[in-house]
Amino acid sequence: MSKTPYVDPNKSGHEVWEEFSLSFTPAVKEVVEFAKRIPGFRDLSQHDQVNLLKAGTFEVLMVRFASLFDARERTVTFLSGKKYSVDDLHSMGAGDLLNSMFEFSEKLNALQLSDEEMSLFTAVVLVSA
Repeated sequence: MSKTPYVDPNKSGHEVWEEFSLSFTPAVKEVVEFAKRIPGFRDLSQHDQVNLLKAGTFEVLMVRFASLFDARERTVTFLSGKKYSVDDLHSMGAGDLLNSMFEFSEKLNALQLSDEEMSLFTAVVLVSA
């Protein structure tokens, strides 16, 4: 399998970002389901649960998606399995947010957290939002 990222020349930058954004809906649902399994979360008022989810979902998704960033190859693997280079994504309009996501992912991935540690970290991120 080629390690060179492939960008479909028939897709516009808009279509690539649309593909990426479509992965967020199921991911947000997973965040909600994860939150429900945090001990004590369901004991909070519904108002507090909603506020924590609103405040922390983006951060939790960044933690969850960190494994999709490859700092060595400078690529992002979308949930569809397609790989894109940073340069390609920049040419499609990605900017400072992408750079920040890469920097965060590189630092988080360097910690080499186990699945259990990652789950605990994710829970802390969510309830600290």
